[in-house]
Amino acid sequence: GLAGEAVRELGAVYATSWGEQFYQHWVGPSALRQCTEEVLFPFIQDSPSPLSIQVFAPLQKVGGRHDASRRLHREIPAMVAQLAAADEQRPVKRRYVGSDQNGYFVCDRSGCQPIRFRGFAAYDDLIRYLSGVGPHHRVDTRVEDHSPELNVLRTLFETAMPGMIDVFWLEYPERNVLYVVDEVGNLTQFSHRVDDEPYSLARLLMFLEGTVAEVAGHPENPLRAPILGEVIRIHTLATDGTCRVRTSTNEWLGRVQALGLDPMGLTIERTGSGGRGPTGYRITWGEQVFQSGEVENPLEEARRKIEQVRSSGLDYEVFLTRLFLDDRFQEQYCGSFATIGHYLFYKKVIEQRLSARSTPTA
Repeated sequence: GLAGEAVRELGAVYATSWGEQFYQHWVGPSALRQCTEEVLFPFIQDSPSPLSIQVFAPLQKVGGRHDASRRLHREIPAMVAQLAAADEQRPVKRRYVGSDQNGYFVCDRSGCQPIRFRGFAAYDDLIRYLSGVGPHHRVDTRVEDHSPELNVLRTLFETAMPGMIDVFWLEYPERNVLYVVDEVGNLTQFSHRVDDEPYSLARLLMFLEGTVAEVAGHPENPLRAPILGEVIRIHTLATDGTCRVRTSTNEWLGRVQALGLDPMGLTIERTGSGGRGPTGYRITWGEQVFQSGEVENPLEEARRKIEQVRSSGLDYEVFLTRLFLDDRFQEQYCGSFATIGHYLFYKKVIEQRLSARSTPTA
């Protein structure tokens, strides 16, 4: 039965391919988790890869023909090896998100690897974990909606379409939240003050405008088009508990264009060595340029200048309009290609570093 929105009692009846039937029963606030751990986890861990093949054929007789038997046992291993290689080259992360009396939990499985279980007491910690990116060709996320927050996440992932960039706008009393689900299912969250409303979306769109063409240029990336206007969908998500979705891409784009916004964002470029030394950075902020070879650390110099501006009383939010991915970051997180989610993740890391200690003082 159900008590409120928490599962208090749960029974499971299941049968095997051998004709065996089983029944198990759990009672208490942890019934859902016990069912998952005792029934589903062992099955997923012990089961073969979804792309694997199992053949039960007697060696001496298949359909009464010895030739078919020998050919089958010769060709099946080659087919399995080929499919296994394809699965390894295109890893998919399958993710299950739920809640219990301790907060939230995530179960991850990539390929044939064992399930990884993580628990989180706070919703913000859950979001930070879900926003991590990795070398996956796709992230399939399933969410259980036992709390209002998870109901929001469930709506995000059910609405998002593979190959598209889905942006979700949520308005709360004290802050606005932007969620982005990229072309392979990576999640990114941005939080803004209420008075920032369309400006925060405008800044995000400026960054995406310069990133989409680069991302779509890779032959393995599933982004459907190299033009932002053809692959972006912008949704308004109700925060009254109903999680109603209203997709109004053209309306949002019109509001952003009406701003006439021309913000002074940061751009980070790579400077080539030309064989005369290591590569470095060139950071451009308005008319100011901080470049390796001219300053010791361009990123730290940019942050120092931002601190000077803020100390003079001008409040300036640091945001990037263009960047490149560091080689080490690509090697560790991107696999065979980078996605929009990788760029957004890297953007947040750099912006947080630039904003550190750069806050207005009373």
